[in-house]
Amino acid sequence: MQGELQKANNLLQQAINTCLRPDNCPLAIVDVAYVYQADILRERNLLDKALEQVQQGIRFIEQTKYAQFIDIAYTILTRIYLSRGELDEARQTLQQIMQMATLENNPDRRGWLLAVEYVRVNVARGNLDLVAANKALISGPQPSSPLSNERKETARARFEIASGQYAQAVARIEPLLVNASESKRLDHVIEMRLLQAIAYQQQRQEQQALAALNEAVQLGQAGGYIRRFVDEGVIINNLLGKLRKQEQKEELISYLDKILHEFTLEKADDRSAEVYNERETVLADLPLISASSFETLLEPLSKREQEVLQLLAHGSSNQEIAQQLTLSINTVKRHTSNILAKLEAKNRTQAVNQARSLGLLAL
Repeated sequence: MQGELQKANNLLQQAINTCLRPDNCPLAIVDVAYVYQADILRERNLLDKALEQVQQGIRFIEQTKYAQFIDIAYTILTRIYLSRGELDEARQTLQQIMQMATLENNPDRRGWLLAVEYVRVNVARGNLDLVAANKALISGPQPSSPLSNERKETARARFEIASGQYAQAVARIEPLLVNASESKRLDHVIEMRLLQAIAYQQQRQEQQALAALNEAVQLGQAGGYIRRFVDEGVIINNLLGKLRKQEQKEELISYLDKILHEFTLEKADDRSAEVYNERETVLADLPLISASSFETLLEPLSKREQEVLQLLAHGSSNQEIAQQLTLSINTVKRHTSNILAKLEAKNRTQAVNQARSLGLLAL
């Protein structure tokens, strides 16, 4: 394994070796090990265990006052909340990080630690206007640290993709890949390749998208990366399915099946209430959407997303949608985020207007 996962394993091994004797166990090492282990669990898609682990690590850090690491711990907590679809909690945690003393007068640390997560949280919440209004974090003066510059540029590419500036994002990512590859930051390389794949696919350049995704899969398979793919959403899911049909190597087929299975579990969770009740929720009073309407969309809406879209158009809140469809609030938020992405909309109002213009909703 490489990158952050390798670092996590190394620290865990160091903690184990150091703490074989109770009187020879620096608490700081245990704190760090707990937090990095949480990131491993998140990447393995064991999100409940990851949350429990990072919260325990943060408690240890706060007790031992190992302050220089607390911002990293909270950044990993933000990632876990994002993976769990708990967007309000992710936003609140991000705000805590931005106020930490470790980041005061340290733009390089703010850049490498916060830039990407700041964009991810706000894109997930549909707050592109907020990112645009606070661009200093991702587009201020070039940092002296190559790592900080790489993360800020990656964050800008994410923002550009969310804003529909796909060609700019591809051009921005390409030079970053060289340094990240040479520095063995393979987890970052995987992320960049996934962003490239999304940008290419949104430009209807599917072969380039599949090539970029294949690079990410080749690297991800060696490290057992799962969540990094799942968190990128429906476009990566669909591309992985196409890549799976082309793949010939048995070990990569097995790995692709594992990632696709995790995507399936996400969708199954969306329907967990219906499965539990052995029934399908039917909204008989809502108009049906013509299948032909979806031909104009790059990625068609799922049946559940159609239902959520109809309720969005009726002005329903997340709570009202959750109650009507027997879903959790977090599941409704994930569906809404997918709808915004597929309709290339910045907010709910834009999504509804775009849907109506495509004939997906009654005028």
